[in-house]
Amino acid sequence: MGYATRRATPPCPPGTVSVILLASAAFACAACGGGGGGSDGGVVTPPAFEATISWIQNNVFTPKCALAGCHTGPNPQNGLDLSMGNAFANLVNVPSFCDPQIVRVVPGDSANSLLFQKLTNTQPAHCGEPMPKPQNPGDPWVMLPANELQAIRQWIDGDGSGGAQPQPGY
Repeated sequence: MGYATRRATPPCPPGTVSVILLASAAFACAACGGGGGGSDGGVVTPPAFEATISWIQNNVFTPKCALAGCHTGPNPQNGLDLSMGNAFANLVNVPSFCDPQIVRVVPGDSANSLLFQKLTNTQPAHCGEPMPKPQNPGDPWVMLPANELQAIRQWIDGDGSGGAQPQPGY
């Protein structure tokens, strides 16, 4: 009775299995998007939003508007202070700097609110440039991400207060 002899294969060099497993995991993550933010065909899904003044303050106004030389400090651009604790009072039912007949935020009406017009580059010509301004002079204007615009539009169209007066500090 003959037994087939099997040659022993030499062991893999140290670390080879780990490298193979790591490469497999990386490939699997790349194939499914793996970025944690969701993916459809390589397009990253923006983070969720809330149509509230607090979400807008924390995700848009404070990091993108209430910056030195812009909409904060003792002399904010066009008298519009968007810093924490000041944004709501400076926006809702407040006439604009460029034209007192144009209101910054008309509760329930984003299409006629200068804030939304400036963010979508649909403002009247005499009301200046779209916002936010480019970081470097000469750079082209770039619109806010869709989720941020949607939050602002829904907040304004709701009633301009996100369904209630702002929380203290907003």
